[in-house]
Amino acid sequence: QPKPQPIRYQGVEHLLDMLVHYNQTSDILYYEVLDIPLPELQFLKTLKVAFHHATKEEVVIHSIRLPKNSTIADVIIDLKTKVDLSSPTAELRVLEVFYHKIYKIFPLHEKIENINDQYWTLRAEEVFQRRRKIPVSMIA
Repeated sequence: QPKPQPIRYQGVEHLLDMLVHYNQTSDILYYEVLDIPLPELQFLKTLKVAFHHATKEEVVIHSIRLPKNSTIADVIIDLKTKVDLSSPTAELRVLEVFYHKIYKIFPLHEKIENINDQYWTLRAEEVFQRRRKIPVSMIA
């Protein structure tokens, strides 16, 4: 069983320290091959965002990797480079969904550092013209 939390860069000095978890020693070390150096990765946040296109049924999951101090606006900017929108001027919004219920519509200024996409599903979708005028307090 792998440790629930990854080992931090320079967090342990010996292999034995990596194999001990809650005073129990394991003889298996789980690891992941990274595409960027670990010191760089630790300052980034990776979010899995499900993009729902306005006219297509297909949902595409995108991994978005940004600095931890980035905002939802930065997520949207990055996502717009990866998806085909119904129009070039289409606006996107990011929502927090759990069991098909919307719990939160993220404001553009919200920091991504505290967003937990392990528990919640992050959904990005186009905002239709008629919905742009509806106050967030009326959507629940």
